[in-house]
Amino acid sequence: MGTIHGGVLCDIADAAIGTAHATGLEEGESFTSLDLQINFFRPVWNGRIRAVAKPVNLGRQINRYVCDILKDDDKWSRKLPVRS
Repeated sequence: MGTIHGGVLCDIADAAIGTAHATGLEEGESFTSLDLQINFFRPVWNGRIRAVAKPVNLGRQINRYVCDILKDDDKWSRKLPVRS
């Protein structure tokens, strides 16, 4: 098929969100993803991609992030909302 598998892109986005969330944790705190949803907009054939994770809502126990996976032309490839 020649495209990057959607599961691989999902893992990249999950790692970006985890890294973004971990920067705000105190010593000894941990987290896990509660759910993960991905929307596919266009295929990734080749070139560079980047994952940009941003908090949408930071609650006391549940936080919501969104991660955009952008192709090298800055067009969306995937958008991933996650709660952790």
